[in-house]
Amino acid sequence: MNRSSSSSAARLGIVALLSFSTAAFIACSSTDTSPTSTSSTSSTASGSGGGSTGTGGSGTTSTSTGTGGSLTPVAQVAKLCDDIVAPYCEAILACCADPSTITNVGGTVDGCKTKFSADCAKDIGEGILAQAEAGNTVLDQARLAACVASLEGMKAGGASCSRPPTFVVLLDCVTAFQGTLAPGAACDATNLHDNEFVPCKDGVCDNGKCAAFLAAGAACDPSQALFSAGGCNYVKGELCVGSGATGKCSPQGAIGATCANPGKDKSFDCKSMSCGPTGTCIAPTANGVCSSG
Repeated sequence: MNRSSSSSAARLGIVALLSFSTAAFIACSSTDTSPTSTSSTSSTASGSGGGSTGTGGSGTTSTSTGTGGSLTPVAQVAKLCDDIVAPYCEAILACCADPSTITNVGGTVDGCKTKFSADCAKDIGEGILAQAEAGNTVLDQARLAACVASLEGMKAGGASCSRPPTFVVLLDCVTAFQGTLAPGAACDATNLHDNEFVPCKDGVCDNGKCAAFLAAGAACDPSQALFSAGGCNYVKGELCVGSGATGKCSPQGAIGATCANPGKDKSFDCKSMSCGPTGTCIAPTANGVCSSG
């Protein structure tokens, strides 16, 4: 998936399962710079998971703290989906006014909850569950809780919509599953729906082995596929920030930070994903806040 204006398939499976546009995670694809905002609510937790078997999307849950807590693999996957469905749906419906996006996510908050809940359990849960049962990944409940809080913070709409809700889910929520396999270890990305980071610690599963992410501050090519092997550590919030073929693995900039793609939405330079016309990060635009890519 390249950061260009051409359409491409979503790299993290959640975009596909939500039936959003096919240009997922593409930087700099629009010129709309009018601000927008809004929405979301749901549950939080802290901790991480343990061992058992089952199939994804539902199951019993238990509380724990830190990582390696008492949640079974089934409960870990269920917790991810259960915790993000309501806040995501409330956020996207409050923040986004684009009719096609609204239709694609289910039309109403309740419709979105029904659609997203089923799709999350099947399209995300099944692949992650197999990895959790094998001991290759564990849910960081504290990270998930922080992501849920971000979505819930957009519930009011308007200026509270500080980031596109779909990108929050993709970059912050799904990545709450932390891999345990070291770079070079054998891995299997079957049924991960492009969430190849799930089994690997600081890397992605590529051709049967965990390939390490680039180090923070390393040179990178912003035009290359974001989630391919040898890219920046997006699990830790580092993206290839820059323009053309010159970039550096860095955290995204806050509102007011300098960005390299003036007038563009889906600019990885900015946490808001919107680079204003003067080359500084701005609040998500009306178009940008609806972005699935």
